[in-house]
Amino acid sequence: MLQKLRDQTSGIGFRVLVFLLIVVLAFFGFGATGMLSGGDPQVATVGDFEITESLLNIETERERAQVLAQAGEDFDPNDLDRLELQRFALAQIINRQVMVQTAANLNVEVAPRFVDEQLRSNAAFQLDGSFDPTTYRQRIGMLGYTTQTFRERMDEDYSVDELRRGVIDSALVTDQEVRYVASLLNQRRDVAYLELKLDEYAQKATVSEDEISDRYFENEAKYVTELAVDVEYIALSVDAAIAQVTTDPSDEQLQAAYADDQAAAAINEQRDSAHILIAVNDDRDLVSARAFAAELKSRLAAGEAFATLAQEYSDDPGSAQQGGSLGPAAKGVFEAAFEDALWSLVEVDEVSAPIETSFGIHLIQLKEIIVSEYPSFESVREELVLRLKRDEALEIYADRMVALERSAYDEQIALTQTAEAVDVALARADRISETSATQTLPAVLQSSLVLETIFSDEVMAGDNSELIEINDETAVVVRIAETHLPQQIPLEDVRTDIETELRRERAMDAMEAARAEVMAALLDGEAVDEVASGIGASWVNQEQISRNLGSPDVPEAVIRKAFELPRPSSVDKSLGYTETPDGVAIVAVTKATPGETALLPEAVLTQLKSGMVERSQRVEYEAFAYSAEQDLNVERPQL
Repeated sequence: MLQKLRDQTSGIGFRVLVFLLIVVLAFFGFGATGMLSGGDPQVATVGDFEITESLLNIETERERAQVLAQAGEDFDPNDLDRLELQRFALAQIINRQVMVQTAANLNVEVAPRFVDEQLRSNAAFQLDGSFDPTTYRQRIGMLGYTTQTFRERMDEDYSVDELRRGVIDSALVTDQEVRYVASLLNQRRDVAYLELKLDEYAQKATVSEDEISDRYFENEAKYVTELAVDVEYIALSVDAAIAQVTTDPSDEQLQAAYADDQAAAAINEQRDSAHILIAVNDDRDLVSARAFAAELKSRLAAGEAFATLAQEYSDDPGSAQQGGSLGPAAKGVFEAAFEDALWSLVEVDEVSAPIETSFGIHLIQLKEIIVSEYPSFESVREELVLRLKRDEALEIYADRMVALERSAYDEQIALTQTAEAVDVALARADRISETSATQTLPAVLQSSLVLETIFSDEVMAGDNSELIEINDETAVVVRIAETHLPQQIPLEDVRTDIETELRRERAMDAMEAARAEVMAALLDGEAVDEVASGIGASWVNQEQISRNLGSPDVPEAVIRKAFELPRPSSVDKSLGYTETPDGVAIVAVTKATPGETALLPEAVLTQLKSGMVERSQRVEYEAFAYSAEQDLNVERPQL
């Protein structure tokens, strides 16, 4: 069972589902779903909508599930900061509710048929290229939704997305603006820079033996070895348990498992159907819709073609063009009343009585009953063997976890008897510290949870640890076999490090003093060459440097600084300084030449305009969202 769940959540389908939800709900997060319970403490409000503590907890857990699904198996769930997740979840609920209510206030809606098509065409809900209701229910269930609440969520979110598109489509960028920005981006500058290198100042710095000795004795606590421990541990895993399942399941067990799988597959029967929708709207009330549906039912009984009537009278434009065809679907796709009526039909071409749903009145025609051919027993026999052996291994693993936990607690300060009790070899890892590189440790000890446990007060005191479940299929118990206390490191062993540290400090001070001296002299109007020669350096000159193309001979930090400085006047240069990988550079810009836009390829201008439009749309939407929030009187708590 554990492996089945792992397979479901690590497959491509689940990743596509996660991606779908992130894309569709990117602006709005995983907010309110109507799953509210009376009496909950109120956390925040958006208009008349109350965000309760239970809703916030639900959404926080959804966010946690999304993070873990994307992070993969190696990510430690204990590394997640729940308070940060909670803050993020609350912001998402509020943002989403603001836009949901704003869309409703502005009567922004999408056709129900559009939502149906989006769900049915989503690859995350398909099996072998076709919509699969079981997959659909399983995957939305993993996120805490029922088919009804997920459908309601999609109705709201597509409406909000329609509102968002309407807002961002109002953002405009003119060709003149594009060419002006292109001119700035393609501007070229004449640059001179004077580089002060830290290594050169470090080579000139002098450090005495007394200074090295003084630094050592002033900071003796710094020059000690790290606390380290030798660890004994017992690890359990499902994979190890599988290796101990040496007997294949019997034919009776395999046949029983095959029968169960076959019965489960039968639930996925699909029905191909068509319908005629008589909508209830301003022009037709419910009574009139029922009467018209009854009239169409009579015409069908008289021999008129269902497809012809659907094309002429159905208010579902998506299916009407196809003669009312809805395509194959399994249970869980349609509303309950529609589904019950469809599954009550037994003969191909049989038409239901008029059925009422939230969309209106339907006449439903059964076109085909589709039962997938189930693979033969022999073709899946090996898969069944592996699955049943794994199920047995999971039971062995579970029993051993209980035995390991109990025995380790009883033995308390040793693991020898425990290893014999669970029939697993006692392993050892030496010289582990809190800063040990995890990749150098045995795999089972690399989890941050295990390392935290090793250095916990209880384990450091000599007790066996509690059972540590690293994941669904791996667990470990640890104890400290030997402790290596911090030891003072002799001066001779750290002399070089201290000298390097002191030289660097001297060099930093000298380099900063030189930088300040050069900047002051330049600002006072001294000649640039005289300033450079005064510190034994020389200027590097580069003409017509481009912001984007740069120059292989000029440090990137210098180019970046050169284009941050104001455009120089005709008589004065622009001055500044910046850190470089080697030290500090004094930067002077003497000339700025506007970029030529007339010669730019149209594709470049098109790409630039696209980026400007995207930014303008983002600003437009953020301003709209902010205004909408103000109108709804949002009350936010301080978490």
